[in-house]
Amino acid sequence: RLWLALIGLRIKERSPDEVSPEARLRIEALSTVSLGFAIVDVIVGACMQARHLVEALRVGDRFQVARAVSIEAAHLASAGGPETRRERELVRLAEVLSEKDGSVDAAIYNAGARGIGLFNRGHWRPARELLERANASSDWSKAGLVNSRLFAVYASYFLGDVSEARKSLARLCSRAEERGDIYTPVNLRTSLAITLALLDGDPGRARRDLASAMAQWTQTGFHVQHWQAMVYGADIDVYAGEADRAYEAFRSGWPALKKSFLLHVGFIRTMTFYVGGRLAIASIQSRPDLKAVRIQEARGLLRKLAREHDPWARAVSHLLRALIENAAGNRALTIASLREGIEATKATETIAYTMTAQHRLGEMLGGDEGRELVKQGAATASSHGIRNFERWLAMYTPGTWSGPP
Repeated sequence: RLWLALIGLRIKERSPDEVSPEARLRIEALSTVSLGFAIVDVIVGACMQARHLVEALRVGDRFQVARAVSIEAAHLASAGGPETRRERELVRLAEVLSEKDGSVDAAIYNAGARGIGLFNRGHWRPARELLERANASSDWSKAGLVNSRLFAVYASYFLGDVSEARKSLARLCSRAEERGDIYTPVNLRTSLAITLALLDGDPGRARRDLASAMAQWTQTGFHVQHWQAMVYGADIDVYAGEADRAYEAFRSGWPALKKSFLLHVGFIRTMTFYVGGRLAIASIQSRPDLKAVRIQEARGLLRKLAREHDPWARAVSHLLRALIENAAGNRALTIASLREGIEATKATETIAYTMTAQHRLGEMLGGDEGRELVKQGAATASSHGIRNFERWLAMYTPGTWSGPP
């Protein structure tokens, strides 16, 4: 990265026939490795991507530079925080070079990388549109493009499009098994497949899928897949009424998570702080003697979450604040936080989290407004096919919720 900062983005553009086969092959190898590690080992992926971009700029093949610049912009977006001038420059350069190259592959990689960058910032709808554009034009053999398919499924879920997420997940797993692809099912079964199994009221399936996926994955190091198992896997225990077990397992994973540098990724930070705070509150039911300690711990994670820049992070911070204030007995602050959370999840289209907040607000308010909110929550739960809504509520909005005085 330092070398890139020194040399800048100077390019002497060349057509493929002006570049030696050896130079092209080297850049293809670097591209494959950087894409392969992008959502496995973030630091190795970033390191190889920096080398990939340096080499592509040096050689000057227009398509390879366009692809490398697209991926670099996505890497910068993944760090979270305000969009930097360099990130904007990379996005613009990728678009210009892709258009000049004119090939389908250049357009696919540009759309896919930009879509993943937007996903990491919580812009689910434009991310899905770009990812679906890339997926519609690409075949299954393109190196690294499986990530575009994965992130398109994730974006559908955050948008509240559960039906599409289900269909896409089943289709991806089926195609992956036909191709002997381990990477795709492991990523899905350590993340969204768990959520969808719990939606179906089947924690047993969620456990089996998670155990099967992790049995196929290396136990050396701590990768994105281990983090997914740590975060999404905790929901299985909470759903099953074992919140303290979920809390302890989650906390035991913190040292390895911090050592892995995965917390340099904005999306991972947001999900980790939000889920960690939610588990701390959920665990109070089985450890009431530690109520004050767990509330204080959740407040600490809330402070970290509130420092995140991306709007969707602020949306879930309101939801976490509502859980904390409810546990602390602050009724007025709980209601205010729920209202802010509902408004913010709708504004950012993070609809996956709107339903439970609406239901809890309805319970607290009572009256005509409260009954309408509860009705809306129940209708959404029915449309999503949630089999056990009470357990779903207890998982996402744990604690004892009282009606109007």
